[in-house]
Parts: sequence; C-alpha cells; structure tokens
Amino acid sequence: MPTRFVLRTLLLALAVLPLAQTPEAQIVTNRDKLAQTAMKFLAVSADPRSAALGNAMTSLVGGSDALFYNPAALAWQEADTDAMISNTQWIASIDYNHASLSYKAGNLGVFGGSLAFADYGDLTQTVFEDSDQGYREIGSFSPSAWMAGIGYARAFSDQFSAGGQVKYARQDFGAAPTRYDEGGELQFTDVAQGVLAYDFGVFYKTGFESLNFALSARNFSQEVTFEDEGAQLPLTLHIGVSMDVLDLTPMATGPHSLLLSVDAENPRDFSEQLKVGAEYTFAETLSLRAGYVSPTDEQGISLGAGVKQSVAGLGIGADYAYTDFGVFDAVHRVAVHLSF
Repeated sequence: MPTRFVLRTLLLALAVLPLAQTPEAQIVTNRDKLAQTAMKFLAVSADPRSAALGNAMTSLVGGSDALFYNPAALAWQEADTDAMISNTQWIASIDYNHASLSYKAGNLGVFGGSLAFADYGDLTQTVFEDSDQGYREIGSFSPSAWMAGIGYARAFSDQFSAGGQVKYARQDFGAAPTRYDEGGELQFTDVAQGVLAYDFGVFYKTGFESLNFALSARNFSQEVTFEDEGAQLPLTLHIGVSMDVLDLTPMATGPHSLLLSVDAENPRDFSEQLKVGAEYTFAETLSLRAGYVSPTDEQGISLGAGVKQSVAGLGIGADYAYTDFGVFDAVHRVAVHLSF
C-alpha cells in the first residue's frame, strides 16, 4: 500500500502537469525569450537516450551520464565503473562531444567526472562598413567551448540520494576586431572567458512500484562578461517523475517494460517547458524511445533506439537518437556505454 509520503509525492508531481495547461503558467502555450544567457552549449543534451526521451531525465536512474542531468541519480549506478562517450551532430554543422566516467566506492558513494567540447567550425568574420552590404569580410575565425566537471553522489537510504557537481566552463571566440589604430589598421583582442558552475540534485524512490521523483538545478554561476557584455549561464531548474507503467499490470514480471517519464523545466532564458518521454525495453536488451518537448521554436519529435549486452562481465551498450528541427537539419546523436 502506498505510504502517506508517497501519496503526497504523487499529488505534487501530478500537480505540475495541469499547470502546463493554464494560461498563468504559460508552460505549453508560449516560447517567450526572457533573458540572455552565455555558454549555451552547457544546455545541449549529451546522451542519445536522454534526447530520445525529450530530455525527461531528471528522475531516471542511469550511469555516469547522470552528471549531465541530475547528479543525484549517479548514486543508483549498478556497476562499479561506468563510462559514456557521445557525439552530437547539431544544426549548422556544429559538433558537440561529451564523455563521462564514474566509480562506485562502496558505502562512500559514487565519484564521477564529465567533459564536454563544442566545435562550431570556421565562421566568416566581418566588420561594419558604410557600403551597400553594410559589412566587410576580414577573414574567418573558429570559436570553441569546453567544460570539465567533477561530481559526487550518495544514497542516504535505499530510497533517497543527493548529489552535486562542480565544473569549469570556458568559451573562446578567438581574436575579435575591436578598433582601428591611428594608421587605419584593425586591432584585435582575444575574447574568451571561463567560469566555475555548480549542479545539484535530489532523487527519491517512493517505494510505490517503480515510481521515482527528483529535482535538480544546473549551471549555477556568477555572471560571465565578454568585453562589455555580461550574461548568466543557462541556469535551469527541473522537477521530474517517472515509472514503469507495466508495474500496474499483470505484465510486471515479464520481459517487457514501458517507462514513462515527465519533466517540467524552468530555464533562465525562456518560459517553462514540459518534457515527456517513453521507453519500451525488451529483455533489458533492446529499447525503443520517443519524446516530445513543448513549447519549442523548431524542435519536433525525438526518436531513438538502444541495445546493451553483457559479455564476460563487461556491459556494452550503444544508443542513437534523431531529433526533428523543422526548417533546420535534423540532429543526430550516437553514444557508446561501457560498464564493469
């Protein structure tokens, strides 16, 4: 029988969803730009499984990839060691690469690290000019960005865990033209900035079947200033609930599972979003996924699949995700997971 706490948790989680339909909450009706943020690459989803589930990952148990979504979920890692490496082919030929590694140190908890790199390619550099075009090309530049983090999570009981991550993020726009000298020659200044940022999370297994409830906050930091322009990092607050809905049916003990996950996200720079994902898994080997986020500008449905198998004590998994981006090219993600 569900405990009183479980019932309160359910009511709280379910109370979030109707807000998505009210004009006051504006969760699914508007895509309003509310603020400017810097280092937006920190908000790009790292793992194909997450992307295929609409990034409704806050309350899902995972491996080292949990450092990118909710550090508290890292505490429930099953293997002693878990590693993930992924590549995202983003719109406009931008590449994102992510990697993570975690180690379970018995009762001390789980320690982990994460890396992220953004490759924006070569971009044309211009300056203002009083001409028909209004600008003049002066060459090209190659902006880049990266992040490195160290995280820790611990389960304080068989139902509750907490975790956090401290990370250093840096964005480099290269040498930018800033002024003309007395001889009329352009003068350049390196525009780059780095900052410490923090992620926090809590995770609660309610005890009612496989129902999980979790909260996370990502990208706490001080303001970053590039020359004269300053902005905060893409701080986001998440609340999530998930459950294998087949636990409520006679199929609960069979080889099938149907995971349903829902996240409500409150980002700093846009209005709230609702994220919904579903994952069907057969025999803990083959998974098919679908997810949707609302509201968005161009992002549509996400689809994905994953396989995993254990060979001589080594767990091997591979995931793929496709995300429709409307007028832009579709986004493709691939990842490989290892655990032992």
